[in-house]
Amino acid sequence: MTATEVMDMATIGGARALGLDGEIGSLEVGKRADVVLLDGNTPELAVQHDPFQQLVYATTSRSVSDVWVDGVKRVEGGSVIGTDVVELAREARDASIDLAERAGLAGESVHCGKLEFAAE
Repeated sequence: MTATEVMDMATIGGARALGLDGEIGSLEVGKRADVVLLDGNTPELAVQHDPFQQLVYATTSRSVSDVWVDGVKRVEGGSVIGTDVVELAREARDASIDLAERAGLAGESVHCGKLEFAAE
């Protein structure tokens, strides 16, 4: 699968498959949108021979500078704004344990998630 095909699946193709292409999947007036601004000064984005390959195969979380979700800025300068990420991590950990237990997958790997993690 090519990088261009992956991008199509992640955007308009995916929206079309869900029957939501009238609402999401492309940047158009009247559609809901999430927009990610990448920092081209990171090592993984320094080489720019094919932007689709670069985005699909080389971009990492540290490449992300700013993010708008449905028009609301959620990440600025690489940091999440308006959210307590430590509390969010705790909630996600608890939810993952609950989900694994309800799915019958509870075991040692599930219970290690109950450890307390210190904020950095």
